[in-house]
Amino acid sequence: MSTTQDQSTRNLPFTLHKLNLELQVKLLRLLQENSQQWLDYSHRLLHDSISESDAAMQSLLDADDWRKLADLPNDAFWQKVQRRLSDSQAAMQALLKMQASFSTGAQQAMQAWQKDLARILGAITQGQPQNPSGQNALQAWLQPWQWLQNPATPEPAKAESKDKKPAK
Repeated sequence: MSTTQDQSTRNLPFTLHKLNLELQVKLLRLLQENSQQWLDYSHRLLHDSISESDAAMQSLLDADDWRKLADLPNDAFWQKVQRRLSDSQAAMQALLKMQASFSTGAQQAMQAWQKDLARILGAITQGQPQNPSGQNALQAWLQPWQWLQNPATPEPAKAESKDKKPAK
């Protein structure tokens, strides 16, 4: 083994730990960005709701005859129902958009982590004979993360729960 390979092997735990920490930081940033988007969206909804309530109260104060005053609550109710339905649809669309953005970011972070991991392990094992048991161990270690890369693959916890039969 060459001295650079010896040095790489000695630094492997540190390098792998640092790589895992970088992945965790990327995922935490994605979660923070997602939370910030939700906070901003909630703030806009609250602001719109307050503005709407202020306008409704002002229209009550501005009513100058009984007919206008009697019609206001009925109109306000149906307008509020329609706005809340529109808000619900907009919230669901925003949720889907934010979730898709988070999922894409998490998938990209995992792919970058896997590439970096393969590069690091490839540099260490370069020039050494293939070790099938080591490759099997690496595959077993990476398997829980495969569902992030391929959404068609069920999550490990979900796959295990399907295999288990309920106790009688």
